[in-house]
Amino acid sequence: MKKANQPVRLNTMKQQKRYEEQVNKELDSKNQVHGVNERWNKIKKAMNKAATSIDSKIIKKMSWFDDECKAELQKRNEVRLNAIKEIQKNPEKNTQNKGKKQKHY
Repeated sequence: MKKANQPVRLNTMKQQKRYEEQVNKELDSKNQVHGVNERWNKIKKAMNKAATSIDSKIIKKMSWFDDECKAELQKRNEVRLNAIKEIQKNPEKNTQNKGKKQKHY
């Protein structure tokens, strides 16, 4: 079963047209809503229903970005923040080499 909360890729003009027609059909129903939240929920429901009813390829964005990637990214950020804190703690250590002339080869 297709999940409604996943992004939908409409590969052809035919699929795009069917999607648009389905959404319009849902929105043209006789049940009129008056509040902003009610209108938004009706639009969202119409879009999700249309997306699950057409034959389209449903993709999941960034399926490769899993818990292992998140952990490695967190480690990298911690190391970077620690390096920045160390530089801020000891600024004289980082300015010692600024007075030396660079060798040109």
